[in-house]
Amino acid sequence: MKNRTSTLLIDDIPIAITRRKMKSLRLRVCPQKGDVKVSAPHFVARGDIHAFVVKNLDWVRSQRAEIANREVVPVRLMQTGDSIPLLGQTFRLHVEGGVSRPSLKCLADNQLLMRLPVSAGLVEQQQLIDTWYRDQLKLAVPPLLERYEPIMGVAVKQWGIKKMKTRWGSCNITARRIWLNLDLASKPAQCLEYVVVHELAHLLESGHTPRFWAIVDKTMPTWRAANLILNPRSRK
Repeated sequence: MKNRTSTLLIDDIPIAITRRKMKSLRLRVCPQKGDVKVSAPHFVARGDIHAFVVKNLDWVRSQRAEIANREVVPVRLMQTGDSIPLLGQTFRLHVEGGVSRPSLKCLADNQLLMRLPVSAGLVEQQQLIDTWYRDQLKLAVPPLLERYEPIMGVAVKQWGIKKMKTRWGSCNITARRIWLNLDLASKPAQCLEYVVVHELAHLLESGHTPRFWAIVDKTMPTWRAANLILNPRSRK
């Protein structure tokens, strides 16, 4: 059965409902804009979804208020002395200007040397960091696949890295292809490990069913700590 989407309006708050193959209701408030989303099994009545949201409405309001009241931080260029996170490590940035071609080089003792033309801005800086992150993930992912594929009895035909706004990973079961969010490079290594296990588990169970979570739990018993880092506002 295909996923179906609809919208429910409660106290002027639009609730995006996605019907999935799963066993229980899941409510979350997206940290970017405060969008409220519910994942629901196909068999759950719309009235039961309404009651579920109403029961958690105070929590929804508090999360949305927190997001709305965030202080707007002025955008500034990366500077020497800034910390750049990578899979649980911290790298110290050194910025030099006046070159013709931008570059980023990893030095000893977790130091990063960023060299930029005078006209370069934050976009060029972020592109350098993103390229570095991508290269580091390309090194970190294969050992995880080599470790967990035989344990779980699955095999990925293709995997890739891309920026995703609302997901940490995705899995195309038919193509046996998984995608990993580039931003995982800035998180602790256990988060990347969890997302790899999570997506591999989808090759065995497509939905977030009790069987799916049992597979994840058996494969990586410490997954909840990583999930809390990645999805602090999720209620499962």
